Amino acid sequence: MWGCGNNYEGIMGRGNSNSDTGGMTSSPVQTPGTNWNTVIGRSAYWAMGGKTDGTLWVWGSSATGSGRDGSNGAQPGNSKSSPVQVPGTTWVTDRGGYFATGGAIAAIKTDGSLWAWGGQNYGELGQNETNVQRSSPIQIGSDTNWNKIGGGHAHFIATKTDGTMWAWGRGSYGQLGQNEDSNYSSPIQVGTDSHWTSDQIGGGGHVSSIIAKAAP
Repeated sequence: MWGCGNNYEGIMGRGNSNSDTGGMTSSPVQTPGTNWNTVIGRSAYWAMGGKTDGTLWVWGSSATGSGRDGSNGAQPGNSKSSPVQVPGTTWVTDRGGYFATGGAIAAIKTDGSLWAWGGQNYGELGQNETNVQRSSPIQIGSDTNWNKIGGGHAHFIATKTDGTMWAWGRGSYGQLGQNEDSNYSSPIQVGTDSHWTSDQIGGGGHVSSIIAKAAP
């Protein structure tokens, strides 16, 4: 994995930041490790990535400030200029296996269970609660047939292996697909269709979208 440009708060994961010599670079510099699989950037200042061994990692600004490194305080402090591992080694780390809304993260395990952690304002963690920070992964419900996950600002949208689609978190712009603008603090099914088939859910800001839908 390689990165270049602004290294504010250590978002490049190289153990330094813009305040250090060589922190900001105009040419790609390698982040330690050789088995990275996927990576996503959240805002301009922090990121997370998965490795082929089933581990998830978080680094950059306030990586533990809202509990989003999932370490339950085992890694104190705010900014992390080197990747910090989220507990567990059975995360689905390929495309669509995890997503971050900003302060909250949700990820699927290889057994099909869905987990979330970090900060929330609109019920993004799916626990029937709001404004409660979770500094270690907590399971959303008990289902074990979650397939792909995505979303946008302060909300998630996910599919299950039975072809259904679900959403939760902020819905003030109708982004949860419920024909209204309410927030939901636990997953609610989007419509009644059971043939959503997209490999990845896309979205951004206050918008959600699904890429593909099979013929019924």
